[in-house]
Amino acid sequence: MIINYARNSISHSLNEFYKGKQISYFVEKQENDDLLYFGKNEELKMITEPKKLKPFVPFSKDSDRCFNSLFYSSNDNKGNIVINFSYTKFFLEMGTKCTPRYIQIIISWLAAPEKHHQRDSCKDGSDLRPNAIDIQIDWNHKWNRFKQKPKDLTLII
Repeated sequence: MIINYARNSISHSLNEFYKGKQISYFVEKQENDDLLYFGKNEELKMITEPKKLKPFVPFSKDSDRCFNSLFYSSNDNKGNIVINFSYTKFFLEMGTKCTPRYIQIIISWLAAPEKHHQRDSCKDGSDLRPNAIDIQIDWNHKWNRFKQKPKDLTLII
C-alpha cells in the first residue's frame, strides 16, 4: 500500500552546511567493469546531471560541482535512504559549524515521524513499535563479486 506523506525538507532548519572532504563520487556505469576495479579516477566520469541519479534526489554538491550527498524518500513501508560521500565531517570534523545539527536533521528525517503518525496512528515517537527483524545468516556463503587484478606478465629489465 502506497500513501503519500507530506515530508519536511531534509534541509529543514539547517542555516549553514559544511560539506566536508569528499572521498568518493557518484560515477556513471562503465561499459568495461574493469575500469571501475582497476582504472584511475580521472578515467571515470562523475555524474553531474540529477536525472541520472533517480529515484534519488541530490542534496548538495562539492566545489567540483559533483554531487556529494543525496536522499531517497519512501512513501511506502520501505525505509528512507541518505547517502553522503563527504563523510569526514562525521568522524574527523565533528566540531565544524552545523555538522551536529545536520546529523540531528538526518536522524529525525530518517525516522519519518509523519509517516508513522498517519500510517501507524502514533502520537509521537514513543508510540512507535517497529516489527522485529530476524536475519538468518548463511555463514558458508562466500562473496564472489570482487575481481582479481590480472597479473602483469611484462618484465621490466
